[in-house]
Amino acid sequence: MSLIETTGTFNFRDFGGYESRLGGALRSGILFRS
Repeated sequence: MSLIETTGTFNFRDFGGYESRLGGALRSGILFRS
């Protein structure tokens, strides 16, 4: 699980809220880049 380091702090802070809102959309590849 590698989050964008550029917005790593932002992701970790609003991760729970965002995941709940998008319903797992982040896992699709929005904030998760390989």
